[in-house]
Amino acid sequence: MANALNDRLWIVDTVDADVIDDQQMKVKSVRWVGATTAGHQAIIRDPVTNTTLWSGVATGANNSEAEFIESWWRNGFEVPTLSSGILYITLM
Repeated sequence: MANALNDRLWIVDTVDADVIDDQQMKVKSVRWVGATTAGHQAIIRDPVTNTTLWSGVATGANNSEAEFIESWWRNGFEVPTLSSGILYITLM
């Protein structure tokens, strides 16, 4: 599957150290599901400042994490690390 950047729910399943989107956006939440192994990571980063916008580490198989962000990502985002699973990014 490829990244699906539609509407308000963006589905990211492909690692891409390049910018996925460079537009300012207001993010409501991030959910990571389907991590397969303890220690796997997901990292979302600001492509301009290299600041981590969100990150998670799986505690075991079938790990899932969700967090309400409710903030602006001023420079868009990139996903340099997605060891396994799928990221769901909900925009406001």
